[in-house]
Amino acid sequence: MGLVLFAWELGEGMGHVSRLLPVAEALAEQGHTCVFAVRNLLLASKAIRDRGFFVVQAPYAVTPVGRLPYRIGAYGDIMGMVGFDEPVRLDALVHGWQAVLDMFRPDLVVGDYCPVLALTLYGSGTPLMILGDGFTLPLPTGDTFPSFPGRTPSLKEEHLLANIASVQNGRGRPVPPTLPGVFAEADGLVVTLPELDLYGEARGEAAMGPLTPLPAPAARSPVRTWFAYLTAEHAQTGTILTTLSQLDADGCAYVRDILPNERERLRTLGVNLLDTPGDLAQLVPESAMVVHHGGLGTIEMALAMGRPQLLVPRQLEQTLNAGLVGQFGLALGLSGGLKPENVHSAYSRMLNDTSFAASATLFAHGLAMREPGGSLERIFQRALNHLSGG
Repeated sequence: MGLVLFAWELGEGMGHVSRLLPVAEALAEQGHTCVFAVRNLLLASKAIRDRGFFVVQAPYAVTPVGRLPYRIGAYGDIMGMVGFDEPVRLDALVHGWQAVLDMFRPDLVVGDYCPVLALTLYGSGTPLMILGDGFTLPLPTGDTFPSFPGRTPSLKEEHLLANIASVQNGRGRPVPPTLPGVFAEADGLVVTLPELDLYGEARGEAAMGPLTPLPAPAARSPVRTWFAYLTAEHAQTGTILTTLSQLDADGCAYVRDILPNERERLRTLGVNLLDTPGDLAQLVPESAMVVHHGGLGTIEMALAMGRPQLLVPRQLEQTLNAGLVGQFGLALGLSGGLKPENVHSAYSRMLNDTSFAASATLFAHGLAMREPGGSLERIFQRALNHLSGG
């Protein structure tokens, strides 16, 4: 039996670990030893340990405080932000990952959003599978990374590649010929709907779909106009919720990481706040529209159940997700100052323009007609193939 290291390097939230855990559980059932190295121990440690797996802190770059001095325009800019822009910083991170690898000596590594780990393993002979979505898993081919829609790269890839060469030469490891080549030896698997893959048909292998089967389209009409799933970390969450509640007091919301005094303040303003996240599989179909930040898990659920979405992106990945869903007429994106009149306008448009609900229903029924089941079994078999030397 083999030892498999599951690694989460970049990104926020439990979604990254949630992609890894089912694969680890499937391999553990077959007798393989699975261990974890994760970016956020406080967030993920208990969920991992409760399933019987050993977990340690993963090396990761502390990103600069405040606004970046440049605009993210391509995946190379992200790599620069997380360590590839400075050879000393990159060297420290690579050696940190090498220490983790030396400690466990895995037969297979399964990573999520892990560019420094991919470089650390480059030329090592240890197989690496990367699970990701269209944003976190870039194309490994081509001389350069393609630009994100509507954006231009800020950093010169030659500079980042020179830093990589400095680190790799110092440790006696081969240097990838291009920046995308950092990922060339990895087995990259996109675990979301093909429509949500940023690179679409440019990939050699189409997106495999979510790990687990998506719910069926909603069977009944909604009983409320809106449900919001937001975070208190967004500066305009209070404005959004008070405006929505003034438009329809029957809507409800769950706000992550909200302080007790802010919760009570919003309730006194008429916002119907849930104390717990509740069951999204019930709340989503009960609502005529879903208001959220644009995380893939919530997007996939709303798409599967046929509910249009009002999206309030917090960061670049969510902004790009909003664009992908919006091009099918399934969502509206809210950004900028988010004044009450902007929220009012978007809400009214989505409620009164019946094409949003019709398009969402049609899309959901199209999804339901696809091959049933999630991608977990195929990912599991790929992992077994790597462990057997295939």
